[in-house]
Amino acid sequence: MSDGRVQLSWSAVTITSGEAVSYVVTRHATNGTASFVCTGANTPTLANGIVSCVDDTAVAGETYSYTEQPVLVRSGSASWSRPVSAKSEAFLVPRLSYASVGP
Repeated sequence: MSDGRVQLSWSAVTITSGEAVSYVVTRHATNGTASFVCTGANTPTLANGIVSCVDDTAVAGETYSYTEQPVLVRSGSASWSRPVSAKSEAFLVPRLSYASVGP
């Protein structure tokens, strides 16, 4: 984690057909609002059985938890999905402060 960026990762879901599984990642704020994250160019990626993405819209100083839902997309629509994961532990996005060094 760094100022406003949260690195997320979880174990991949595989299906017997071998088709690629997509993921819907949701950020849950303590005030009850939920937002889809890890979308567009920041969509989750798979490497060695681990799926990861970066929530680059998190606000430093806020507390969030996350869920992910595996989805199989065929012909532009979701044709299969697994239940939404349990929420992650809530955590505070840290604020980074920089010290000025010099004469």
